[in-house]
Amino acid sequence: MPLPTDPTNRELALEIEHLHDIIEDKENQLRLQAREYERRLGELNHEHQRNTDRNAEFVLKSSYDADNRATMGRISSLELSASSLNGRILGVGIAATVASTIISLLVKFWK
Repeated sequence: MPLPTDPTNRELALEIEHLHDIIEDKENQLRLQAREYERRLGELNHEHQRNTDRNAEFVLKSSYDADNRATMGRISSLELSASSLNGRILGVGIAATVASTIISLLVKFWK
């Protein structure tokens, strides 16, 4: 069995060249990976903006509930006012009917 000997200069040069090729290949792979990450990140940013824009078209439930409570309060107030107004109109109608009946009776008795 031969004893291991020190590598020659040529063998060292070939080994160094091989290592340079490996490093260059790894650097190319890293550049490709970086470009792919950049592309994917661009897509994600675009999707994020699209989602943000789409979400801006919707009302938050808390805002809806608050506005709905305020609207229901206004409706209740308007219904109360309408009820009061209907009562007044009915009272005025009854008074006008009574007044016109009294006037017509007075006119008949004055003749």
